[in-house]
Amino acid sequence: MLIVYKGKVEVGEFEKELIERHNTWLNDELTTKAYSLIELQREHADREADLSSKLIDVERQLHECSTSLKWKRIEWET
Repeated sequence: MLIVYKGKVEVGEFEKELIERHNTWLNDELTTKAYSLIELQREHADREADLSSKLIDVERQLHECSTSLKWKRIEWET
């Protein structure tokens, strides 16, 4: 119950308990969301690193194939 005394608002014990429980719940929700975001960021970083590694490998294979084709072409022409 809110009590107004000389222009000041005082909160009763029930209201304080509700506010404390609500703040605890909000804090738990925020903590859960923060951990979830951190996990998503980790997954994204892992996925990005994996894709970068695959891209480098494909670029290397492309270069090797291109070089090999150039040699085959030179051999065929001579």
